[in-house]
Amino acid sequence: MHPGAEVTALWRQPNEHFDLFVTGTDGAVWSLWWDADWRPEGWILLHPEIKMFPGATVTAVWATDQGQHLDLFVTGTDGAVWTIWWDNIVGWRPEGWILIHPEIKMKPSATVTAVWTASGEHLDLFATDSLGVVWSTWNDADGWRPDGWFLIGDSFTIGRGKTVTALWSPDPSITHLDLYSIGAQGQVVGAFWEPVLGW
Repeated sequence: MHPGAEVTALWRQPNEHFDLFVTGTDGAVWSLWWDADWRPEGWILLHPEIKMFPGATVTAVWATDQGQHLDLFVTGTDGAVWTIWWDNIVGWRPEGWILIHPEIKMKPSATVTAVWTASGEHLDLFATDSLGVVWSTWNDADGWRPDGWFLIGDSFTIGRGKTVTALWSPDPSITHLDLYSIGAQGQVVGAFWEPVLGW
């Protein structure tokens, strides 16, 4: 793999299925899984015709409905955000990776943060561009936000390419989303969203 690349690891369900994802030296995304044992044939490439920024972190999130849908997100060589999904019906999306509104570019290698609401009906993405500006978009039953990426407040500018930590309230009756990251001067900065107040 790319030296220094982070390995993403997550469980589909406790003690049932375990996945690893990482970018190779050429930016292709590799995967390996375990369920009672590691995949006998070893690592597999996920549609390597599309190359990501070498060493970029692959963000992976299972849907909350019994783990039947898995989404991956990663930044490409130009900072555009790519995604691919797996489900228990067709496996990996046959057509391969797709771009999420590539008119907005993140800092190449920036980590894309993905977080589901407690109800599992809404998925949010966050990433930073080359100026440290935080962008977001979301997906729900109607698909990706039609207008694409939007800015998270003019005041929420952080270190270039820094990762944004995002967390929805675990209580479905409370609609509250928190963001945290490291500012350009090394300080911890945060923001939150609620339906009435917005950002």
